[in-house]
Amino acid sequence: MRLCWDEIEKLRYNKDKGKWYKDRYIDDKCVGTNTYLLNESGCIVCGEHFFYSEGNKGTCCSLSCNTKYRNSIYTMKEETKRNISKARKGSKRSEESKAKQSKSRKGRYMGPDNSNWKGGRRSKKKILYDSMEYKEWRKSVLRGMIILVNYVGIEDTDYNHII
Repeated sequence: MRLCWDEIEKLRYNKDKGKWYKDRYIDDKCVGTNTYLLNESGCIVCGEHFFYSEGNKGTCCSLSCNTKYRNSIYTMKEETKRNISKARKGSKRSEESKAKQSKSRKGRYMGPDNSNWKGGRRSKKKILYDSMEYKEWRKSVLRGMIILVNYVGIEDTDYNHII
């Protein structure tokens, strides 16, 4: 965790241990302390000196620097991308392998196996719209609209696609 330079006045330094401490207060009562270390070598991305929590590695000064660092490590070189592309050109999966992959994926992450599963709950609106009574009522209303439109004689209107 990066500590803002504006909060340095709130830190106290222990010369024996070489650590910085910041007290935590709740309603003007000290409830504990946080221990910070000073990274004197600086951030590996921007080179800025920073304080970090004792449990952290203290390699990057902020989340944005950490993201830049990780992206620089785990990004493939353009040459590697081209070589992979060349190797895969023209290769096609056999029907057998397609069937195996399809079979292995079917039924996964559905129903109770899905992380968003909420026990099969449906809203009252969904239950209503899925009922046969509602569907029959809707069709009858739309048929009535078609009859009315034909009676009035409005042209260039086609409601048949709705039914």
